[in-house]
Amino acid sequence: GTITLSDVENTANVSSSGPQVGGIVGTGKNVTLSGTVKNTGDVTGTQYIGGIFGNMSGGTLSGTVENAGTVTMESASGFIGGIIGNLNGGAKVDGAKNTGEVKNIGKGYYTGGIAGICTGTVINSVNEGTVTGGPLTGGIVGQINATGTVTKCENHGNVTASSAWHVAGICGHLNYTADSVKPTVSY
Repeated sequence: GTITLSDVENTANVSSSGPQVGGIVGTGKNVTLSGTVKNTGDVTGTQYIGGIFGNMSGGTLSGTVENAGTVTMESASGFIGGIIGNLNGGAKVDGAKNTGEVKNIGKGYYTGGIAGICTGTVINSVNEGTVTGGPLTGGIVGQINATGTVTKCENHGNVTASSAWHVAGICGHLNYTADSVKPTVSY
């Protein structure tokens, strides 16, 4: 089945010494979030951290979706995004905007202004927040895996990663093997 949340807002800070932390949802499978979905609280955790969703497997996030809170990962693990830490299982994000700072202070992997890692679809989304990370850091996504798609997205935030590789304004790394489906980035 599918769980639906519509027109939700969080203004409180959310913090955990563990993984799967989000401003709206920590982790979920086949969840539909629609209407106005907004987080202005700061979100802090150790892995799978997002301004809206920590770990999203399947489902859809659409409507007026915005994170304005600072999103911070304190460990050297991975998966941090202004909107979603881990976007997988064919999940889709349409029309998200991140204006909050994304800080991977543990310098772990997979940091993005919208999603840390993407095995789904990110479309019509904008990052305006500063993104600071470790390896695999991008203004929109840190890494896109083989079946991932990023389309009609813009980054206006500065991207910084010290002593790291695979760093870019849109996608830090396109990950696929010669015999796999290649990820798509288009405008």
